[in-house]
Amino acid sequence: MMLVLSEALGLPNPASGMTLELLPEMLDRMHEWHTRQGLEHSPMDGLGCC
Repeated sequence: MMLVLSEALGLPNPASGMTLELLPEMLDRMHEWHTRQGLEHSPMDGLGCC
């Protein structure tokens, strides 16, 4: 709730910098997921893993 309030007030989210480190792991898992689902490319525009 505090993060939502801080973003509503225009304060930067402190967790965004920490989650950037997880992006490579998340892309690998996203690629594995969409290939298991039978999709050739990622269904999400922001996560282009292929």
